[in-house]
Amino acid sequence: MKSEPSEFSWDNLSQLPDQTSSWEGVRNPQARNNMRAMKIDDEAFFYHSNCKTPMIVGIVKVVRTAYPDHSAFDKKSKYYDASSTPENPKWWMVDVKKVREMTPVSLETIKRAAAGGSDAKPGEYCRTHTKRLSTYSVLVCRADSSVTLLLKVLPNRRSACLCLVQIQMMSPPT
Repeated sequence: MKSEPSEFSWDNLSQLPDQTSSWEGVRNPQARNNMRAMKIDDEAFFYHSNCKTPMIVGIVKVVRTAYPDHSAFDKKSKYYDASSTPENPKWWMVDVKKVREMTPVSLETIKRAAAGGSDAKPGEYCRTHTKRLSTYSVLVCRADSSVTLLLKVLPNRRSACLCLVQIQMMSPPT
């Protein structure tokens, strides 16, 4: 889940009651579709974007599944979209709750991992599906201890639907 820290940061989420917030304002169709597929207790990385050092800073979990994004209907909102109506919503949001802070993982580290970083071990591989980070998808990657940590966050799941990074455990191609 990506957010500009000047708009809504990890610290902002941490200070909210129950450390829970709606995730409104998503206007990318692929990211919207990822959110619509999320289920209660799915975990996602909280990502600071459009800042000096873009990075994953924590983990959130879905506490309410997708519902229409009311900011799209509000003409005073910067997220207003005249093509979206309460009767026929185009944009959706989920509610997320802070799970835990983590050692930050920079965009540079993520890109290095996606490119198969020089320290990737035999039998481990990565493949990216899109250049847009808000809809980024990675298949089994490990480039350094930080990325290994990301994989260990969801140890008992074959896949996790994440807006920022979708990690899917798979065997290397033969």
